[in-house]
Amino acid sequence: MWVIWRVAHLLAVLAWGGDPIEATFAFDGAWMRSVLDEGYVLSDPSFTQQQNLVFLPGLPALTRPLALVLGSEAAGLVVANLTALTAFWAVFLAARAVSDVKVAQRAVVALALWPGSLALWAFMSEAAFITASALAVLADARRRPVLAGVAACAAGCTRVVGFAVGPALAVARVIRTRRVDRIAVGYVASGAVSLAIVGLVHHIAVGDALAFQRAQRAWDRSVAPPGTGVVIAVRQVVDRLPHISLELLMNLAGIGLVGLALVVATMRLGLGGRAGGALVVAWAAFMIPLSSNLIASQVRYAMGAWAAVLVLGVVPVRSRIVWGCAAALCVAISLVLSHRWVAGAFVA
Repeated sequence: MWVIWRVAHLLAVLAWGGDPIEATFAFDGAWMRSVLDEGYVLSDPSFTQQQNLVFLPGLPALTRPLALVLGSEAAGLVVANLTALTAFWAVFLAARAVSDVKVAQRAVVALALWPGSLALWAFMSEAAFITASALAVLADARRRPVLAGVAACAAGCTRVVGFAVGPALAVARVIRTRRVDRIAVGYVASGAVSLAIVGLVHHIAVGDALAFQRAQRAWDRSVAPPGTGVVIAVRQVVDRLPHISLELLMNLAGIGLVGLALVVATMRLGLGGRAGGALVVAWAAFMIPLSSNLIASQVRYAMGAWAAVLVLGVVPVRSRIVWGCAAALCVAISLVLSHRWVAGAFVA
């Protein structure tokens, strides 16, 4: 599935006249590469200008050893593609562990078809986060709490939402066992450790352990009650009619679809069963990005809630026509987004 997906996206980039290397380091990929090449730089202590401090050190740290041998560009290309492959692999194994092989197969197909999946082959943190969070769920399902804690800690070094992976596994465990034990406490500690690691890296680099959070100001993103960004986005869509903003509509549709899938999966599978850990982690990955004043990038942030695809094992729709139409729509949207990506017009 990964090979088909990767070749299809590569052909799409080439068909639109794009350069695969430039596309890999576009948008946030360029910021990530700057961390890899230059390290963290505090050029504006007021945090009113965009700086690479907003990005966590997990992916650059993973790439740096290879960059010493191959150079940053080649290393970034290799790591971007390998983490995409491991994301597919980890989601398949985790879905199979908490459900069955048929659901796992559908999960990787859904991941490939999701329009925002183009961010997985870019030098961004999405693939690394999905890999780490899925491995954490897998290890927890296989009753290997130490490995689960390590993977959860790794997830916290890739994206801010990763700080919640360990605590989410702890919540699922408490729901399942109806008690707080050493493993649950350890899961919570894994989130705290990842936060401490990120803070230490930024403190050593620029003398500010919370620089990654302060740097969000330049992107006009701030913490807000869950759903605030959705309400603002809906108002913007209405105000701009009949002119339609593709990004707003796409992100709103993605939020609605993933949110509905999580609701249905949670109602059908429950939080106390085999899939509980995966679903609680998915809810955290879904709700934390929504707790801001913006919904920008939700089409790719939503992939962090990969466990929403478990709904494909419980939905009653069996029509091949319905699924075929859904797949065709995803492919069409992916082609549009890849064109905008290559043209530098689409901010993922």
